[in-house]
Order: sequence, then structure tokens, then C-alpha cells
Amino acid sequence: MVKVTPMTEEPRRFLQLQDVVWENAKGSRRLLKVEGVRFQNKSIRVKFVRIADRTQAEGLRGGWLKVPHSERVTLPPDSYFVDDLIGCQIFSTGGEKLGRIRNVLKLPANDVYEVDGKNGELLIPAVEDVIKEVDIIRQRVVIEKMPGLLEGRQE
Repeated sequence: MVKVTPMTEEPRRFLQLQDVVWENAKGSRRLLKVEGVRFQNKSIRVKFVRIADRTQAEGLRGGWLKVPHSERVTLPPDSYFVDDLIGCQIFSTGGEKLGRIRNVLKLPANDVYEVDGKNGELLIPAVEDVIKEVDIIRQRVVIEKMPGLLEGRQE
């Protein structure tokens, strides 16, 4: 079984999955068939067809499991799948390109977008006062630059 840290607000949804797409940072992808699921504390153990031993399971380390679009649930307004946000470009309301979303941190108060900016990493809180527009199709997020938000970055 493979230990999985869920990024979903509904981890029990793993019980209904038949297929997932595994992807690594290099862009390699692989379709995996789910054979079984077991919950253990804050993680999930998933048994995949054709992943028979520890060595094969280790080969999946560091990757992401993504739900195929055909099996995704409908999200409420202003909610987005993490993998749809990763790679989006961040712009200020004034049109300045600030960087690209590298990761989404799921924190108790709100999500935070980790952005690779031209002058280093930016941490952008995913809150209504900051995020003004999200266009997944165009891979574009517009933010309101607020005092201290881009601190440490030369403007």
C-alpha cells in the first residue's frame, strides 16, 4: 500500500475512486487503478493494481495523485482544484506580472499560493481581499497588491 497525504476536503472520496493519475515534478504521468483504500490517522493507504511491492511503491514517492477530470466533483463557486492553480501566472490589478504559482499550501485559516517571482518566492494568501480574479482557462490569477504583501521583493 502507498501512503497518501490527501489535499482534498473530502478524503472519504478516495473510497469511490477507480482510477487516479500519478504525476511527478518532471511531468511524467501514469494511470493507476485503485484496488483498495484504508484510512490511518491523517493519511490514507491506497493499494494500486500492479504495485505489488515496496520497491514499486517507492517509485511513486514525491509524486501527486490527481483525480481524472471525468471523476472530479463539482466545486462550489470560487473554489479550485490545486492542480488547476499550479502553473497559473500571477498578475497585479495594475497588470504587472509577479510570477507563477508553484504550490498551494493548505493551511487552517486559508490556502496560501507559493509563487516563483522574478525576485524570489512570494507567499500570497488566497483570501477575498487579495485574490481578485481567477481564470483557470487562461491560467491567470489577478491579485490586489496590499502593504506588506510583497515585502522583501524589490518593486
